[in-house]
Amino acid sequence: IPGLTGLAQVNGRNITEWKDRINYDIQYQKNITFFQDLKIIIKSIYIVLFFKGINKYKKNIMNKFQG
Repeated sequence: IPGLTGLAQVNGRNITEWKDRINYDIQYQKNITFFQDLKIIIKSIYIVLFFKGINKYKKNIMNKFQG
């Protein structure tokens, strides 16, 4: 399901810089496969269940996108 999760989301969530998030999106677009989507979904479940890749302390949260 588009928008539910993605390569950038499973590689750092809110601690990833915008340039890296955009690069993950480009990488995903160049290599769209069923197995990559399956891997992203499985990794998403793991990350959500174990709170991985998120800054819980409101410090150094990802900057707003400046375009």
